Amino acid sequence: MPRNGYKKLSIFIAAPSDVATEKARIISIVDQLNHGLADELGIVLGVKEWSQINPNMGRGQKVIFDQLPVERWDIMIGILWLRYGTPSGGSNPEQSGTHEEFTAAYESWRKTGKPLIMFYQCIRPPEDLKKIDPESWVKIDNFFKQFETGGENQGLYRTYNTINDFEGLVRNHLEKILLEHNEKRSAGTTISTNDDLQDDDPKDTLQPIANILSDYYDQIDENARHPNTVYGVPTGFIDLDRLTNGLQPSNLLVVASRSSQSKTSFLLSVARNAALTYKKHIAIFLSLGMSSLKTVQHLIVQETGIDSQRLSVGKLEENEWPLFTHAIEVMADAHIFLDDTPALTYQQLREKSRHLHLEYGLDLIIVDNLQFLRNEKRSDESTGNPSYIDLKILAHELNVPVLTGLQLTRAVERRADKRPQLSDLSEFGSLEDIADVIMFIYQPDMYEIDAIKHNVAEIIIAKHNYGPTGSIGLVYRSNLAKYENAVTRTLK
Repeated sequence: MPRNGYKKLSIFIAAPSDVATEKARIISIVDQLNHGLADELGIVLGVKEWSQINPNMGRGQKVIFDQLPVERWDIMIGILWLRYGTPSGGSNPEQSGTHEEFTAAYESWRKTGKPLIMFYQCIRPPEDLKKIDPESWVKIDNFFKQFETGGENQGLYRTYNTINDFEGLVRNHLEKILLEHNEKRSAGTTISTNDDLQDDDPKDTLQPIANILSDYYDQIDENARHPNTVYGVPTGFIDLDRLTNGLQPSNLLVVASRSSQSKTSFLLSVARNAALTYKKHIAIFLSLGMSSLKTVQHLIVQETGIDSQRLSVGKLEENEWPLFTHAIEVMADAHIFLDDTPALTYQQLREKSRHLHLEYGLDLIIVDNLQFLRNEKRSDESTGNPSYIDLKILAHELNVPVLTGLQLTRAVERRADKRPQLSDLSEFGSLEDIADVIMFIYQPDMYEIDAIKHNVAEIIIAKHNYGPTGSIGLVYRSNLAKYENAVTRTLK
């Protein structure tokens, strides 16, 4: 699944079923690169092979190059039959049928000007084959030399004797391609693809359903390979992530509560968990009541466990100073961007978010308080706030989740049951309809005298467009303004 804001490069594996080991090694290499060099360069690699296009394809695969839009893939890895170079496979490539298939593959790919890596697998060392059957070796060697045309985007042919040789060649060449692509991107010479951030050209939004089905297949295949992975931005709260599968791209998520129910602490707890534990890139837009400096203090308190009151006045114990300095170092490496522009408008938020997304690749946008956001061009008739669809459009445009806080009115407290519910959003116009996920925070000890429920916070998922609703329990440590997983987790 592509990371938000990353450039996606798709690899197409053209290979028969005989070379399952090689295909498995390619997938393993890609996974390692996605957690190493590619990740460092802001690139994510995806893999597709013939069997994923049409599982019923047999050996006669030449026709596939007339059916597939080869321009949809950025790199092709072609692996020729195991029988090449072996007595059982015959000595003439033209007699095997693979000659036509891979010549067609080469010609189709050469026209795209994209990198090609072509292999043939020989179970005997080339030197041995030369001695055993020099005439056959000359024919085989001449066949593969046609691919040695030079140039960085021309065909590349490689032989290998062992699977470790193969793995090393694939890794080295993919690393070279990644570095070359990054240099071109820095120079502004890369060719944009469907996975880049698009401008507002109407033609760019029209896609054949086959393209979308291909991406959908990749997503389901990735989910099946890693069944326990959270595919949205993880909040760090186990039960919440189970219900939502993380904060999903293009979703607008609202966290609402009455005053003094620690919405900002919840939002910052999510930001801290996502940034430090899961290395996500996060933009936080603060309201009038929160400055960047206060926000940093909140995050440092959450990280150190030092009482916020003592920390704010500098009353640290001797053994707390190392905790404090270490937290400063840890937070300095986090990819968190803070903006405390007074009277922030939606237009400013959008411009700043787009800039950050293009430069760093955002995974999550947090708006501290939706009520303080203004739209210069239009407003919701009932509240004067920006039409909530603007934030939804931003989430969709950047393909990142937008998480925002909302303060409910005193009407909640006039009921016997103080738990917020969807009807409490009636005065916020179309918000209930537009938001993908609506969560409420309810702290029982604000209203109930019950020692058992002390420091317990209930997170109520009242609306969830793509999954279940329910309620989870978290621990709220008020002296640290921090939410944590409960020791005993329950789902309702």
